[in-house]
Amino acid sequence: TDFFSDKLLSLRSALLHYGAALNLQSVCKKTTGTTRTTKMKNAWIKGAMTFAVLTLSSGTILAQTAVDLPGMDAVMAVKKLTRKDVTSNWQSYAAEATLVSQGWTEVKSLKAGLVLNETVILPGVDVATEILELGLETKEQAEAYKTEQGTFVILASKAMIDKWTARYIVNAQAQLKK
Repeated sequence: TDFFSDKLLSLRSALLHYGAALNLQSVCKKTTGTTRTTKMKNAWIKGAMTFAVLTLSSGTILAQTAVDLPGMDAVMAVKKLTRKDVTSNWQSYAAEATLVSQGWTEVKSLKAGLVLNETVILPGVDVATEILELGLETKEQAEAYKTEQGTFVILASKAMIDKWTARYIVNAQAQLKK
């Protein structure tokens, strides 16, 4: 990826220089007088160049390794996994990563009919890792847990986590191919 990063940086630099040259050209034309068509053409070119620079620069942010996937940091910390473990077996940790990255929410009060599990009280400080450390698992229905902070953490149902995990895997596969 170093080769790709170097090429991306040089291309981005060239685009920025080209955009600056267009800007200078525009300033020079303003002093000599131009037609509205030339100004609009330059505006479109500047817009296209800006879009290209933003797209290319965001590509480096989106290009991820399996370790960078949502929730994997918590899975790695709790399970004491190495980067190599996660890189080679990330799909086997996808359900846990999905659970801790998007399978829970914290609320101040519970809606009627929601199941409250009173056997476990979460500290409520780092909920993602606490879910894994305590071995909480999803059930057929969403389930709530009290926290020491006076709030409730609601875990999504097993069906929802299964659905989100399938989507997580598809998105991660696409992301990791970049």
